[in-house]
Amino acid sequence: MYSVSKSDPISSARALQGIVLSIVVTAGLSIADGVVSPHSHDADFTVISRWLYDFRYLFEQLIYVSAILYVGMKFLETRTVFSMGFNMADSSRISMKGPDEDNIVWVGRKYDSVVEAETVATAIQQKLGQTNTTN
Repeated sequence: MYSVSKSDPISSARALQGIVLSIVVTAGLSIADGVVSPHSHDADFTVISRWLYDFRYLFEQLIYVSAILYVGMKFLETRTVFSMGFNMADSSRISMKGPDEDNIVWVGRKYDSVVEAETVATAIQQKLGQTNTTN
C-alpha cells in the first residue's frame, strides 16, 4: 500500500557514513599511535609513529569536512524536496482544492480504492489527535 521507490538523496547519507568512518579510523590510529609512540626512539618506529600521527590528523580533519558536508547536504535535501510527502508521487495523482474561506489549500493524493483512502485518513486523524493532545 505504501511502496514508494525513493531515489538516491543528495549524499547526506554518504556524508554521515564519512563522519562515522573518519571517527572509527581516527580512534584506531590514536590507539595505534599510543602503542607505537613509546618505541619511537628506534629508527623504524619513528617513521611509523610519524605516519600514524599524520594519518590520524588527516582523518580528524575529515571528520570536520564530513560534518560540514552532512549539514549542507541535509539543508539542500530539505529545501529541494516537496516537504508535504508528495515528492515521489505521480503528479497526475495529486489534487489541489482551495483556498477556502479560511485560506486553507487542500493537497491530496488520489488513492486506488475507498478502503485505502479511508485507512490513510484514519491514520492521519489519529496522528493529528496525538499531536494535539501532547501540545
